[in-house]
Amino acid sequence: MKHKIVDASFDVHGTRSVQKLIQKCQDQPDMLKDIMDALRGNIAELSSDSNGNHVIQRCLNFMPEEYKVDVYEEVVKSCVEVGLAAPPDL
Repeated sequence: MKHKIVDASFDVHGTRSVQKLIQKCQDQPDMLKDIMDALRGNIAELSSDSNGNHVIQRCLNFMPEEYKVDVYEEVVKSCVEVGLAAPPDL
């Protein structure tokens, strides 16, 4: 299942499932670790995607600080690409 989380995060219906999974697992550190391991390396791309950015927002709302740092670091490393991919009306 772990290898499908990124694909689901990009999907209009799958994103809702991944968001709910993150929310439901907030008290299960092993599950959150698995989810973050699956997302790692794709965070910048997800944050620029209309569906994937909701998953990243859910990570920032429900994951412990140690995983939020991973999200921030990956976005910072790709800040130019993330900024260029943002919709023009923001």
